[in-house]
Amino acid sequence: MTRTVSETSLVPTPPPIQLENSQIVIQDEDENSHVLSIDEYCSNREVVNLENAAVNIDNSNDVIIGPVTQLNVNGNVTIYSNGNAPSEAVNGTALDQDQQSGTNFTNGVKLGKCEKSNSEEQDLNNLSKQKQIIRIFVSISFALLVTIGVVVLILHYTNSALKDNSDFTTTVPSSKDNENLGTHQVLDRTQWNGRAALSVKNMTSPVPIVIIKHTGGGQCLTFQECAGKVQTIQSNSVTDGLSDIRYSFLIGGDGNIYVGRGWNVQPAQIPDTIDIAFMGSFSFDLLSDTMIEAAQLLLKDGVEREKLDKEYKLVSHNQTTSTESPGKNVYELITKWPHYDGQLKIGKELDGGKKD
Repeated sequence: MTRTVSETSLVPTPPPIQLENSQIVIQDEDENSHVLSIDEYCSNREVVNLENAAVNIDNSNDVIIGPVTQLNVNGNVTIYSNGNAPSEAVNGTALDQDQQSGTNFTNGVKLGKCEKSNSEEQDLNNLSKQKQIIRIFVSISFALLVTIGVVVLILHYTNSALKDNSDFTTTVPSSKDNENLGTHQVLDRTQWNGRAALSVKNMTSPVPIVIIKHTGGGQCLTFQECAGKVQTIQSNSVTDGLSDIRYSFLIGGDGNIYVGRGWNVQPAQIPDTIDIAFMGSFSFDLLSDTMIEAAQLLLKDGVEREKLDKEYKLVSHNQTTSTESPGKNVYELITKWPHYDGQLKIGKELDGGKKD
């Protein structure tokens, strides 16, 4: 009785199997056989195209050839792909031509590339996941270390700044401990927490010229605001290449006089002059009465101390260089003051660095 291959032997896309301890016998048209072990076939890693050849697979169960065909037989299996080959039996059962074509045995047989076993594939996937986890961990650790380093640096410089200002009081110094001009306190650099000058060039008194300026920026109205502004001006002056704060004296909106270089040190701009700067920008703003009074008392004190010549000349900053300082409102005011000289033109730099 002839046995045919039943439809139940055809399954959709079965998974590949391993052929351990098996051989592939390739037979050409002259019936010459060539034996390949499974290892030899896998080591080639190329597609083997068996045109007009026969394949013998011994000692194997559940052999899969092609994408859909599965033969569940025990024993030897002989498959011919050429049309003239005899119809061999599967377990003693002959396959006719229709059955052979129905199982896609005609037009040659292709064996695909070796596939890794499920366990090998799983191992590779696990290894890839482990490497990815390690890379993520290293990246997070590096970012965390950088963040910690930045925080440590910030804390270090913050503590250093706090230490530098530890002796600085945020309250207005007592007038009993300071020099006063009327109701206006004269505060030296220790009281507004200034730093020591990098270098000092002494100046001979009495000085013949006073230059009136403004600092630019916003006004300050309290001791805390004005002292902080003077500190910033000193830092910016040194950054610009000067040896110290650029002004001889500064007058704040709180009515106090802040000592910069003072009476006895050469200024930053013009040799043998005194710079008095109003803190703020006065192209639009107006000087307060207390600021005007503080400036006039300072000039009077300079003459009385013989730090200023009795016949000193008063000029505005924009007479010495191209600048908006001291602002049109201050300029219009000082042109009415005694000692103002609108004809005097001077402009030689002394201390280096940027111009005011």
